Amino acid sequence: MVALGPVLLQICNVTNTPGISVGVMHRGELIHTANYGFGDVERKLAPNEDTTWLMCSMTKGVTAAMVGMMVDEGKLDFTTQLREIFPHYQRSDAQANITIADPLSHRTGIAPYDGLWLSSDNQIVMERSQAIPTFSYAPAANPLRTKFGYNNIAYEIIGQVLEEISGSTYLD
Repeated sequence: MVALGPVLLQICNVTNTPGISVGVMHRGELIHTANYGFGDVERKLAPNEDTTWLMCSMTKGVTAAMVGMMVDEGKLDFTTQLREIFPHYQRSDAQANITIADPLSHRTGIAPYDGLWLSSDNQIVMERSQAIPTFSYAPAANPLRTKFGYNNIAYEIIGQVLEEISGSTYLD
């Protein structure tokens, strides 16, 4: 991992990223950490293990991997419909048939409506408990599985699927 330090710094320079932290887990144990650049640019402070980073869409890959693990373990199937897991997910249109695979591939057809949960200064303003009711009533922008349509709320719901199936919180 030490050899990756210069490469990570070069990536930060090329992408104009002020800082980065890396952690390597093996069998549930943290075996290596490294921090590069700045965790606080204004005060020129280096990041450390307690630095909070905005991960944004990087969590989507982690979420998809976690779903894949549950599929491999036989706890979930990509064809499982949301309404099978969440009976309160109620729709009367084709989107009633949304499966686990549809949000993962951004093919739900439901309009993205990020303004419902994210303020103009990127603060989350909607409670997680409102994701499924919001998704249940959000209008369809396209027929199910016909077009790519980036949808953050759909991924929040997949996170809730993982919680429901595993019995653990998403953060765990």
